[in-house]
Amino acid sequence: MSPMDVQTRSAEMPVMLSSQVKTMPDPQIVVRKVRQEKRRAMLVIESAGTGTPRLLTHPNTFGAFPERARDNNIRELAKKHEFVADISDLSKNPVVRWQHKHYIQLILLCSFVIPTVIPWLLWNDARGGYVYAGVLRLCFVHHSTFCVNSLAHWLGETPFDDKHTPRDHFATALVTIGEGYHNFHHQFPMDYRNAIKWYQYDPTKWFIWACKKVGLASHLKTFPENEVRKGQLTMQLKKLKETQERLAWPNDSNDLPVISWESFQEQAQKRPLILISGFIHDVSSFIDEHPGGPHLLVKMIGKDATTAFFGGVYDHSNAAHNLLAMKRVGVLHGGMPHGLDDKVVPPSQRLKIARYTELSSPYNSSAMSDGEGLLG
Repeated sequence: MSPMDVQTRSAEMPVMLSSQVKTMPDPQIVVRKVRQEKRRAMLVIESAGTGTPRLLTHPNTFGAFPERARDNNIRELAKKHEFVADISDLSKNPVVRWQHKHYIQLILLCSFVIPTVIPWLLWNDARGGYVYAGVLRLCFVHHSTFCVNSLAHWLGETPFDDKHTPRDHFATALVTIGEGYHNFHHQFPMDYRNAIKWYQYDPTKWFIWACKKVGLASHLKTFPENEVRKGQLTMQLKKLKETQERLAWPNDSNDLPVISWESFQEQAQKRPLILISGFIHDVSSFIDEHPGGPHLLVKMIGKDATTAFFGGVYDHSNAAHNLLAMKRVGVLHGGMPHGLDDKVVPPSQRLKIARYTELSSPYNSSAMSDGEGLLG
């Protein structure tokens, strides 16, 4: 082999190794690429004051992306971060862009310079202006803002939704300069209002409304009133449901024993049982308390007192009907349908809050009996 051949083969060796690396990647190269991809995932899209989207990289990224990326990079990154809100309308607004560009200068000017200069020129009190109109005012505004994420999630009620913690309260509205009706804001975030009633303290709402009247604002977003009322109704029904579940109610007719007329009369000889609207009632605890006297109940023991209860002797009140239902101990076999079906259900249960799984009527009894059961 000649020296020329050795040099030729030596020159060819790196080429062969390079091609092998492409077909069989080095594990270290793969790991490096994975780490780089993880760092790239930390990129965020920012709409700068100029309105031109920028890609900002994490400080530890291998190499930096260009500040103004190409459109394909933006679209690719937007797919990975679908949660990024569309603020293109703000990016194109010249006022917003100017404010964003001079943000730091505006903070210093409005927070400290102007509050100090005006009292200095008018009252020769630069120190008072700086302390009270500048520092202390800014401290109050910041703490007021912080209360939106603390006090507004602790004090008050949830008139629209209780899935999360925000609440509505007038005191919080005063502290937060109108942001106290936080439950509405979280439930209907697209609405420009924080409080829906015109008299509720919400100066921002009043200011925006006034700007609309003079032509400085337009296209104010409000949530459909029908859906707002649904939210209110849902919470009202929830509260009524909680109250309803704390009350005592008559036994379900499906849980009551069904007995025959003969068995009813036989058991009525041992305790005061009265039949009204197909239900058998034990009135032993009420005989001495009956407003008309015990004798009106005693003479109906073992008998059907439906007509007497519903106007034959006295047309009893709804409260009396509700109390009577609490004394049910059984159902007369074949005795419920008698032309007064609307009287079977106590007034307190004719309008009842029920979940969608509880919509079947408790009074459509399908209980089977041989007609000789014992009363509870």
